[in-house]
Amino acid sequence: MSNTDTEKLKSGYERRLYPRFQIGSTVSIHHGSFGILMARTVDISDGGMQVRLEDGRKIPEGSHLQVNMLNSANPNISFNMKVIRSQDDILGMQFIDCEYEGQRHNINELFSGLSIEKK
Repeated sequence: MSNTDTEKLKSGYERRLYPRFQIGSTVSIHHGSFGILMARTVDISDGGMQVRLEDGRKIPEGSHLQVNMLNSANPNISFNMKVIRSQDDILGMQFIDCEYEGQRHNINELFSGLSIEKK
């Protein structure tokens, strides 16, 4: 790690625990109060994702949402997420867990490949 990187970490400027990958995927966002919104991912990491909302709606920080990645190999996996940043038309969301065929799974199960396969 360079001195500049170390200084950024010390200052709190760079707080990411997981690398982000710029992926533009269509997602649907569900919440009881507003129904379904469409968005596009800006980036995704093991900790969460950022999306750009298509209709410019404001969603408050702390909101819990259900997100489906429509272009994924299995769009039936629903990710339960928490909004940790809401700025202009960008939402930063943290993975909480996921649901598949009526069962909730720890998000780490999905990443480790243990669980969510069609039987």
